[in-house]
Order: sequence, then structure tokens, then C-alpha cells
Amino acid sequence: MAIANTALARLAPAGRLLGVHRNAKPEVTTGAFPGAGWERLFVSDDGKALPLATTGFVLVKLVFTVLLKAWLAAGCGVIVSVKLDLDQVRKGLWDARLAQLAKALVGLRIILIISHERENDTSARVSLEGNDRAYDTLKAAVPELVVATAAMTYAWSLKKAGAQVRVSAADAKLRAREKTDLKLADTYFGKTFPMGILPENDGWTRWHEIVVGDDDFGMGEIGWLNLPGRPEAIDRQTDWFLNDPVGRTCLLVMVWGTGGQEANEGWLLDDEPSAAATARMVTSLSAPPVPDLFVPHSVLEGVLVCQARGCLVSGELADRHTH
Repeated sequence: MAIANTALARLAPAGRLLGVHRNAKPEVTTGAFPGAGWERLFVSDDGKALPLATTGFVLVKLVFTVLLKAWLAAGCGVIVSVKLDLDQVRKGLWDARLAQLAKALVGLRIILIISHERENDTSARVSLEGNDRAYDTLKAAVPELVVATAAMTYAWSLKKAGAQVRVSAADAKLRAREKTDLKLADTYFGKTFPMGILPENDGWTRWHEIVVGDDDFGMGEIGWLNLPGRPEAIDRQTDWFLNDPVGRTCLLVMVWGTGGQEANEGWLLDDEPSAAATARMVTSLSAPPVPDLFVPHSVLEGVLVCQARGCLVSGELADRHTH
């Protein structure tokens, strides 16, 4: 799996980054889901943007929770989402504090998101300008820090999203331009969208088609409500991650396993079949990626190079080539 961003490659030397978000100690999560070495942390004012009065010292203190320290001490990683008012950010009001936060994160296994799911509360223009101001400030302070974005793919659905959050064609172009090291998406099944997998979700497919291109991407949140068919959907999603050409390029997978802000226990992974399917996913995806058997020839159109033997094979006859 090729990783385009050099800062990100430092965190993923063996391939995918995997996690199950449960707000639990690392030994509890990794014990239930071996290979799940990442957790999520949300820093906000009870779901709202942090007040402008928040000092740099307080900002750093809010990030360095007991849970974050425990995960880092265990050699694991944390995806940290800090909710800020991006209109304030684009005006430079958070520059010094963002630089202070970046310097506090030097060398740690952390991916930083400034205000995830902006489609819900921030216009495309403000999101672009605020995002880029934050990105430039953070990277100027600590170039190796991995700074990510996280899209609410519900808002990208032309079929399901309400008019107040639906991403228009014009807004999509602006949101696709946001600077980032890793493009993450948050996608759920069983509520607004039927039980299924990513390529069956029109919000996710539209987001991926417009935003991702050849850039590094992953799932900052992916969850299934506890309804009939959940374990089977998780297994199908695993197969897609393993075998689909697009799925194989998904660099980060964070399975959602908490009640969230709405305290909905249906998102928990407490039932044995769903927990077992999630464990199978993490185990399967944590295995070293299998390299492509054939790659296109750099000059000859329609000709493939067999990576096992180095010989040339017609693209039309590749499925007959055996070793």
C-alpha cells in the first residue's frame, strides 16, 4: 500500500491504521480486537467550539487526557479532533495556540483534526479558509505532524441529506481543495442509510469521487446500528477493504463502538456476532497487504508486468497466467 504523504508514512510503516472507538483503556480494546492500535478523542465545549478565551495551556491540557496518555504509553495512536470556530481560525485568532499545541505533539503517534464534520455547521468558504490557515500554522510549527480532515458523508448524499447541510456542486469543489495530509470520512449504516457497505452509500461514493483522487484517505468513523444483518455487513465491508481496488487503498479504519452524542446504545459492539465480525475485520486488515500480482507496464499499453517473475503478460491473458 503506497502512502503519498511522508509524515503519514511515519505512523503507518506496516500499512493500515486500525482502531475501534470505545472510550476504553488500550488493553481492553486491544484485548477484544487484536490489532486495533488507534483510538479517537474529541475535544470540545460539550459538542460546541471551544471558547475564544481558551488559552494555549488549557488547550494542550484538554488534549492530554488520562485516556490519551494511556494509549500513547501503550505504544498506540490517537486521532484527536479539536472543535474550533473556523471563522475565528481563518482570522488568525488561534495561530499562537495552534502552534503551541503542535509543539506539544512532536514525535507522538497522533493525527490531529481541527473541527471534523464541518458540513454540519460551517460554510464551504469559511471551512476552506479556516482549514488552510490551521493547516499552514500547524505545519509551520511542526512539519512532521499529521493533520487530517474528516467529512460527514451524510451531507454529501444527494438522496438523503437535508437541504440545510447538503453539499452542493459548488461547495463540493471548495471542500475538495482543503489542505490535509489525510482525508477521512465518517459514514454510518442502519439509520438514515440502510445496512450496507461503503460503495452502496451514495454520500460516501460522491465524497470519494470528488475529494479523494490519488490522495491518502481513510475512515475516521464507520459504524453499523445493531439491526438484523449487522455482522454480515461488517464481514462484507472487510472483504471490500481487502479485495476491492479502492478498498485496498483505504489507509485508516476506525470502527465506531460508542453511543455517541445521542447516547444510542445501538452503536455499541456488545453483541457477540457483531463483536466477532469486527474482530475478524481488524485481524484481517492488520495482516501485511498482499502486493498486486501484475502491474501495468510503464511504456507498453495493454501489457502487464508479473511481479513474481518479471515477465510480460498481455492484459487480456493475465487471468490465465499461473506459476
